[in-house]
Amino acid sequence: MHNGGPAWKPVYGKQRHTIEFENNFWIRAQVRDTTDGQTHYSFKQWNEGESEPAEWSVQSMEPFETDLSTGALCIVPHNSEVTIHSITVRPLD
Repeated sequence: MHNGGPAWKPVYGKQRHTIEFENNFWIRAQVRDTTDGQTHYSFKQWNEGESEPAEWSVQSMEPFETDLSTGALCIVPHNSEVTIHSITVRPLD
């Protein structure tokens, strides 16, 4: 995750998730606005049949100076043949 600005510093996951051929996996992403005007991004993934990890794999804070007011999560399987079964978008409580 990164803001793409001049002071770009990528944020990498705490652990590497191995994607196995012919096996399904789940992805959860979350975006929260903070009270100080920043945006907090979180991401994790796990294999189908396993419990969802309690911790996020990647977390990043985007300061309001470089954050966009609108946007979208983009799922881009690079050089892969994949099937995306369903996507659910829910508001945070």
